[in-house]
Amino acid sequence: MYLYEALKTMRMGLISQCMMLEVVRNKEIEKVAGDYMPMQDHLAECTWAEVPFEGWDVKECLDYLNKLHKGLTQAFEHGQLAIKKGLARNFEIAIIADMLWGSIYNDYPDHLVLCAREVKDVVEKMTPKKAKKDKESRLKWQRMVMKEIKIICDKHEVSFPIDKEWTIQESYMMAWLENIYENINITEI
Repeated sequence: MYLYEALKTMRMGLISQCMMLEVVRNKEIEKVAGDYMPMQDHLAECTWAEVPFEGWDVKECLDYLNKLHKGLTQAFEHGQLAIKKGLARNFEIAIIADMLWGSIYNDYPDHLVLCAREVKDVVEKMTPKKAKKDKESRLKWQRMVMKEIKIICDKHEVSFPIDKEWTIQESYMMAWLENIYENINITEI
């Protein structure tokens, strides 16, 4: 009888822990949503759409916790690496580097960081103070900026394929540029 109760308690404790940590993972995703897309994707994918529920057995709980532990550890270590590389004061450079790389699975090599800095500078220079808020104007600006980003990436030997197939790097950059464009003052049409 005691063994049954012990196993039941273990299972319920694991389910409870999984549910609590799922809330933590979702809060971390909310923190980075829209601003840090590679990290958002990493945190969303680390358990790949598994949502803990009361019907799980011990093995399902342990598998989930193992995946979550691995994903959260990678995210934490990547953040610590950015700090170690001196990117804490200007974390946008780290975010741009991750977008150019296409994920958080990089160790911020010098050429990638230099490329990200140049991309940030070029985007700031090319961003108009005022613009029309229509899709056509935004897309024209995005294409113009993307061409400059491609030139910078080629210069720093950072793989950044555009105009062939839609890549994750291109989609991150396009979303980032769209967000920047949306924050420009509106000019009367």
